[in-house]
Amino acid sequence: MRQKKAAPPEKTIRTPRQEPRQEQHDDHDAHASVEQSAKTSQKEQASSHAHDLFLSKIRSRIEHQKYYPRMAKRLSHEGVVHLKLVIAANGSIAELKLLMSSGYSSLDNAALEAVKKAAPFPDPQGYDRKDIALTIPLSYSLY
Repeated sequence: MRQKKAAPPEKTIRTPRQEPRQEQHDDHDAHASVEQSAKTSQKEQASSHAHDLFLSKIRSRIEHQKYYPRMAKRLSHEGVVHLKLVIAANGSIAELKLLMSSGYSSLDNAALEAVKKAAPFPDPQGYDRKDIALTIPLSYSLY
């Protein structure tokens, strides 16, 4: 014999004995709840957009300072350098370190130099004035 799944609780249906005023109050609460949920969602979207914009500015500044070392080009060295960057509340570099090497010290050093030249970074609005830790991959590719 097959077992039936438990049905989700059904919405309570009001009987005529209950006051219509109670129904209106519940509808108002539901409407307020939907409005609150929409406001929260809008705030989250705005926060996410601000976060993406901030990261885009950081990436753009670093990419603008990035260069390909001449000797690395000549030797056809390619790779991805992974850096840890901590940006202080004032936009300065609080910490910068190599997380994963490209395999070539010239590319690793060029990536570290690009980040240093890109500082100070824009004001990290919306981050409660705390340090912001980022992992940044910088790709060096000749083709």
